[in-house]
Amino acid sequence: MEKIRIITDSAADIPNDENVPECLTILPLTIYFGEEEFLDGVSITNEEYYNRLTTGDILPKTSQVSPYDFEEAIRKSLDNGEKVIVITISSNLSGTYQSASIAADNFDKDVAVIDSLQATGAEQILVKYALQLVANGMEYDTIVKTLEQDKAKIKLLGPLDTMEYLKKGGRISAAKAAFASALSIKAIITLEDGAVEVAGKARGRKNALETTLKLIKEAGVDETKPAVIGYSGNDRTMLNTYIEASKQDGYVSMESWDVASIGSTIGTYAGPDAILVGFFTK
Repeated sequence: MEKIRIITDSAADIPNDENVPECLTILPLTIYFGEEEFLDGVSITNEEYYNRLTTGDILPKTSQVSPYDFEEAIRKSLDNGEKVIVITISSNLSGTYQSASIAADNFDKDVAVIDSLQATGAEQILVKYALQLVANGMEYDTIVKTLEQDKAKIKLLGPLDTMEYLKKGGRISAAKAAFASALSIKAIITLEDGAVEVAGKARGRKNALETTLKLIKEAGVDETKPAVIGYSGNDRTMLNTYIEASKQDGYVSMESWDVASIGSTIGTYAGPDAILVGFFTK
């Protein structure tokens, strides 16, 4: 049986703890708070990150995984007799895919790099899907083809509770942020071709919740594949509210879905109390 290793980055928001499968390697992005440097999920936790984000004046920045780090991880795996599949955050959000591609070019075979065109929970479910295919004994080349094909069916969807951090990061104007705050307008975002787009808007948390659940139902969830509900910040109240609301008749229940803490890559611009769900469509 082929030995296959999956390598991903910390933007997938998979906790790098004792529960990580043996065949999975997670490489951290770097987070900067001014001159302070941290390795995502290694030298700073999500809880510590959000404490700094919400109480400090400095908006953090993230830096891609380097080609060197990818090359070292790939070389170690190949030396161990493993074939390698690298799954990265969207190339439209980070240079991490480019770093992985540069590293892969140094090897003749048995290394595939896949641009997930996603982030956070939506990237995470592609990684988990890959792990399922490995566990099921699927051949390496078939896994690569399947992932490239099925990644187009992944959807990331959910509301931001505030646009303040989009304003701080220069993604929207101060006037738009103030207007949205005054009217309690919540932007429901998605990723299209790997870039952030607005899927809808709603006034108030309740309407944002209902609109999000309707959009999930309309998209059509493939319940045979992994699905994740992610939340930003250190308070799980919004998370619990969405899970409970999804259990109502007419919606897609998220009660059994995996839960993810949204990390710095998306959290810097989403701010606290955002809900982002990642799932495969039918």
